[in-house]
Amino acid sequence: GGATRSQHLTGEAADLATGSRDSNKRLYNLVIQLKNTQGFKFDQLINEYNYSWVHVSYSKNQARFQELTIG
Repeated sequence: GGATRSQHLTGEAADLATGSRDSNKRLYNLVIQLKNTQGFKFDQLINEYNYSWVHVSYSKNQARFQELTIG
């Protein structure tokens, strides 16, 4: 992460790429499904640049459940 307050710097975030945009989209949707059915907690879930990768972050202080698209 390039931002000084990036959750990447504290190990609370990861950018995931599974090999194709289609499989990245499936991963994004799986995280939403796990939230809805299993109570999976996340802070941010971001579709970056048409599923070029998926950003997932977690914060022990809060779970904002933000679902975002960038790019």
